[in-house]
Amino acid sequence: MEEQALLVIDDALANIDEGQLLGEVFIEIDHLEELEDKIPFYGKQYKFISNPEYYVFSFDPKRVLIRNYALRTGNHLLYLAYIGVNYPTHIIDEMRGLEDLTRSLICLDQKEAREWFNKHDVTMVQSDISIYDKDAILTFFLLETDQQITIPLDEKDELVYNLMDIEKLLQLRDLFWIDPRIN
Repeated sequence: MEEQALLVIDDALANIDEGQLLGEVFIEIDHLEELEDKIPFYGKQYKFISNPEYYVFSFDPKRVLIRNYALRTGNHLLYLAYIGVNYPTHIIDEMRGLEDLTRSLICLDQKEAREWFNKHDVTMVQSDISIYDKDAILTFFLLETDQQITIPLDEKDELVYNLMDIEKLLQLRDLFWIDPRIN
């Protein structure tokens, strides 16, 4: 049959000849459950849960996690609610920024990411959440010719705003969320 159909993977593999199967597989992931697991972990690491008053808007780990979730899933209501309650003076700029990045955010496989990084001469990126997290959103980190990074990347154990060179990053995973905008 040359028409679209929804199949249960186990049934399709057991009952249909492999040569007759062509298509895409969609896996449902509970992103909200993953977010709910990450918030206490990051909160403990940064002592944010017990001392939220010490954190400014830009380095609030819970805000960074919820923003990452909103960007990847398109569910902006949770982020709107969090900003509205915790940072009401930032709400307009944050929601505009979120909408802008949502329209331009790209997700590439390893080969596409390597080609994209090479095309744009990117040698280092910065992550919003842990660089080792498959959901980290990467932004350009462009070094000026006279700049040097003084913190060895291997010794940096922060969970937010990590820096990593592209070659090491490409060995970590198969999918890459990238903010393609250059400031």
